[in-house]
Amino acid sequence: MCFHRHKLFRDLGEVEMAESEPSVSLSDQPTGALSGRRYQRARSLIVVVVVLVVTSLVVTSVILLKGGGSPAGPSSFAPGSEISRASPGSTGCRQIPMNVCYSWSLTSQYGGKTYSDLTFNVQSLSTSYSQAPSVPLGPGANVSILNSTGGLVAVWNISSDTWMSGATLPLPVSSLVALVLDTGLNSTQPLSNTEWWVSLSGVGEIWGPLQT
Repeated sequence: MCFHRHKLFRDLGEVEMAESEPSVSLSDQPTGALSGRRYQRARSLIVVVVVLVVTSLVVTSVILLKGGGSPAGPSSFAPGSEISRASPGSTGCRQIPMNVCYSWSLTSQYGGKTYSDLTFNVQSLSTSYSQAPSVPLGPGANVSILNSTGGLVAVWNISSDTWMSGATLPLPVSSLVALVLDTGLNSTQPLSNTEWWVSLSGVGEIWGPLQT
């Protein structure tokens, strides 16, 4: 009995000591420790934000460097497809032996525009539409605009920088506008390292490399 009584008193004493020990709260911690933790959390958050911003910029740069970029933004004035070769004799490409033609498309979200607000050019590779030199094309080089069924809608003459037909027709909004570039050349050699540019007045430009 003495042993059990002694053990009971010892256990009760330990419980009383445990209950009497003061608990440690955040308010009892040194101010410097809390400030250090807040600083670490803030710095980690800043690092995450910086990484996200840099990643976004890199992705945007890659998209633009691939061609078909647009200062106006992808949702307002942008390519609707990649540039590809078109066959001689197809709509917009004259039936001339070895005639070099290309097809492309664009989309625009701007209402109140007509085809006369579009201009076209073929230029050497450059990062600036205004500074890139134009590439001489063959006689009768032009850009044709086709409707959704492949019919001819408007024609732009590159040599004279004028619309031959369809200039006053409205530029469709939120739908593909099909383009055909007839270079009037019988070889792609003069088109090495060149781009097809399309400018929409008051908005910006889009561009894409020509396949050779």
